[in-house]
This record gives sequence, C-alpha cells and structure tokens, in this order.
Amino acid sequence: MAQGNQRRNIKKIVIIVAVSFALVAACIFIPAVNAGLKTFLRAVAEDIEEIYSQKSPYPLNVHVIDVGQGDSILVTAPEGNILIDAGPEPDGKKVIDYISGLGIKKLDYVIATHAHSDHIGGMAAVLQSFGIRRVILTKYSGINMPTTKLYQAMLVAVKNSGAERIEAKTGNTYSMGKLKFTILGPVTQSEDLNNMSVVVRMTYGERSFLFMGDAEKEEEQDILDNGFLVDSDFIKLGHHGSSTSSGEEFIKAVSPMIAAVSCEKDNEYGHPHKKVVKRLNRYKVQLFTTSELGTVTIGSDGEALAAIYNGKTQVIV
Repeated sequence: MAQGNQRRNIKKIVIIVAVSFALVAACIFIPAVNAGLKTFLRAVAEDIEEIYSQKSPYPLNVHVIDVGQGDSILVTAPEGNILIDAGPEPDGKKVIDYISGLGIKKLDYVIATHAHSDHIGGMAAVLQSFGIRRVILTKYSGINMPTTKLYQAMLVAVKNSGAERIEAKTGNTYSMGKLKFTILGPVTQSEDLNNMSVVVRMTYGERSFLFMGDAEKEEEQDILDNGFLVDSDFIKLGHHGSSTSSGEEFIKAVSPMIAAVSCEKDNEYGHPHKKVVKRLNRYKVQLFTTSELGTVTIGSDGEALAAIYNGKTQVIV
C-alpha cells in the first residue's frame, strides 16, 4: 500500500509541475493569466511540500498534523490506523485531506481526548468521511458534562458512523498486532476539561509513544500516583507545551528522547512556554513544533526512530 501511495503522489507531482509550466508559458502570450499565477504557484509549493512530508520508509508513523492552534495526530501502521483528535472546526477538511492523501479509507480507532473545540472541532466531519470501527471517548459526570454544539455534533456523528463507542477506562489495553496502546487517564473526575484528557501510551516493538491531550500537572500527578508506566521515547506534550503541563517530575519519569508540540506560529498563549522548552533542554529532549516545521512525522520500525519534516529525515536512533 505504501508503494502505491508513493506512486500516486509522484503522478500528482508530475501533473502539478506540468500544469505549472503550461501556465508560465501562457503568461508569455496572455498577460491576464499572470495575475493569478503567483497564488497558484504558492499553492503548488505547499502541496508538494505536504506530499513529501508524508513520505516515510518506516512501517509505523506518528503524524503530528499541523492544524494551527489545535491537536490532531494520526498513527499509521500495517496493523491499522488511529486518529487522536481532529483539530479546530476550520481545519477538519485539512485533516480529512491529509488522511485521504495517504490512501486511508478506514480508521480502526478514533480517540477524542476531551471536549475542547481545538481538539474535536473537526471530529464530526472526519467521522462522516471515513469508515470508523471504534471511537474512544472520555466519560464525563455532572460536574463537567460538555454542552457545546461541537460536542453534541461529534456524538451524533459517532452514532451515525456505526462505530463501537468505548468509554475511556484507565488500564484498558488495546492491540492490533505489533501495535498496542493503554489508557492512562483520566484517573479521576475534574471540573477542568484539560484534566479530563484521554492519555494514551502506545508501543510498537521496542519503541514507545505517549500522547497527553491537554493534560495538565494535576492529571500528570494522578497518572504517576496510579503507578502507570510512563517511560516513553516520544511524548506529544500536554496542552500545547503550556507551563501548566509537562512538570519536572513527569518529564523526568517519562524520560523521552523526542517531544512534539502542536501550536500556531506566534500564538497569543506563548506556546510552547519558555520554561517547558528550558526543562526539555535540561533533560536533552529534542523538541519539534508544528509552528516552526509544519506537519512532523515520527517514524519507527520498532527499533529505529526518526523525525520527518519538510522532506527531510532526521534519524534519532
């Protein structure tokens, strides 16, 4: 399937480049064409960059999709595909196009970490666009039950998809061949929806990956107090690298080699926070942010680990 996707991408690039040359030639004879040419060529560059950012020689890939100030992570493997969050509502189409661009038609698991719009805004559209087998959702109580239209739309889309709806329960483990993941949180009910985030630790061979949603220090401490194994090679930092997350004790326990933050360039929140960046540097954790690099893919074969972005592959181990 990977080779087929690469062939389709190459054909797409050839067509785009051919059309670009045709338009350049047309400009010589039709000056009016020139007005829209620069806009078109910028779109071409972005499209080609996106295609190349998807290429990976590894069987497992964690795609931290650039959805601005939001979260959407796609995990692809021969054993199946998992989507964790779907970004803000305006970026739902971008998430759909990214998944479709990889030739994926079915998602084995969809995980909505919590009910904030920058994580589930695009979820209803995604659920309507692919075959969905299972959806994992947080169980809320009377003190924190979401009432937003986006949350209700997601629930309707889950029902209409025919997917199995699964309540996130700590300690539950799910397997797809070599790919396994365990729910670590939320451990307790909280009035703060960030601390109701579904936290997932995933393993593939000898490598491990931790996805924190928007979990803050309170949920981090709950997870540590519960005795869960958190040691991981990769961590998607909680709450976009906010100072309210990624506490000293937690980062030390996770001991990651790589961290990723999904956030918008020059965002008003100052994500990732300089204190968090300093903490990661102190523990020699390599940080990748979508605000600086766009979509970042972490690839692995169960032993090797690499970061792929802007058409480049950086081998970590």
